[in-house]
Amino acid sequence: MFGIILIYMRAALDCSKKIDSLIIVIFSIMADKSVLILRILTHVVEECYYERMVSEECKGIDAATRYNDFFLWNKKCLEELSYEDVNWVWGLCNRLNLKKIGMMDMEDCGIWKADTIFYNLNKELVIVHPR
Repeated sequence: MFGIILIYMRAALDCSKKIDSLIIVIFSIMADKSVLILRILTHVVEECYYERMVSEECKGIDAATRYNDFFLWNKKCLEELSYEDVNWVWGLCNRLNLKKIGMMDMEDCGIWKADTIFYNLNKELVIVHPR
């Protein structure tokens, strides 16, 4: 929709080549952000983990929602971020894939590899180790 509006604006204003370049940049940024969001969504807590979180009454999630609603909530939270923030979250997800992020439990000082992410009800990014 946004791209269509820009094309009509360009045609109506008979814009110069500078505006054409701006339109191309806007389209590439939008595409990059949406592609990154799709990639990040592959790292959101899986349904089996979500069911476990609900059954254990984990804080920060709405136990009344279904997994699809939870997934869409995470998508919405990502869409509200700037391109730079989405890029940062994607970098975090890459490090999760490479098992380069650990999490320590202060109770016994055990360290585990972080596995996945989600956004809680306060729109805070949460890193999960499903032990």
